[in-house]
Amino acid sequence: FGYKITTTGDIAYFSAYKRSDNYGESDIYSITLPKEVRPHVVAIISGTVKDEKGNFLEANIKWEDLSTGTNIGELKSNPQNGSYFIVLPLGKKYGYYAEKKDYLPVSQYLDLTNVRDSITIQEDIVLVSIEKMIKEKIPVRVNNVFFDFDKYDLKKESFSELNRLAEFLLENEEFVVNIHAYTDSVGTDEYNIELSNKRAASVVDYLISRGCKKDHLVAKGFGKQYPVATN
Repeated sequence: FGYKITTTGDIAYFSAYKRSDNYGESDIYSITLPKEVRPHVVAIISGTVKDEKGNFLEANIKWEDLSTGTNIGELKSNPQNGSYFIVLPLGKKYGYYAEKKDYLPVSQYLDLTNVRDSITIQEDIVLVSIEKMIKEKIPVRVNNVFFDFDKYDLKKESFSELNRLAEFLLENEEFVVNIHAYTDSVGTDEYNIELSNKRAASVVDYLISRGCKKDHLVAKGFGKQYPVATN
C-alpha cells in the first residue's frame, strides 16, 4: 500500500505489511520501474515565499497554461517556512503567481516546450506590501507580458497577467501608474526607444480596454537601458 512514484519517474516506493503470530510489522520498499511503464517526466518547481523583510508568508500560488489562459492548479505556501512545491508536465509554457491580501501579486514564467528531461527549479518569491510599494515608490516587475522580436502588439499569453493587473488597478482607482517597457540590445538606441514606447502604449491601451482610467496610466519606453540579461 502507499504506492508512490518519484517525480523523476524511475523509482516507485511502497509499504508492505508482514503478519506474524504475535505482531505485524511493515517496511518501505522501492523498485526500479521498466522504461515502458514509467510516467512522463516532469518539471519540479519549489522555493519559499517571503515579504521584503525576509519573513515567511502563507500565500496563494496559482499556475496556468499560458497558451489557453486556463488555471490548472493552486496551493498555499507553508505558513511556517514559506515553502511551496509544484509539479508540471513538460511541453508547455506556464505562468505561476503568488498573491496575498495587501501585497502586490508576483508572477513567474516557465517555458517547458523544448525540455525533454526531468528538471528541478528553485525559485524564491518575494512579495512587496502595497503600503511599502507606495511609500518608497518601489517598481515591480511584470514578468508575463510577451512580444515577438521587433514587435509591439501583445501576444495572447500576456492577457492573464494584464487582466490581474487591471483588476488590481480597478480595486485601487486612486493610483497613478507608470508602465515602463524595454527591448533587447539589438538595433540603435533611437529605434529601441521608439519600439519600447509602443510596447508600453500597447499595455496601457489594453488596461484601458479593461476599464482602467486613461488619465491614471503613463506609458514610457527605455529601449535597451537597464538590461536584465546580457542580450
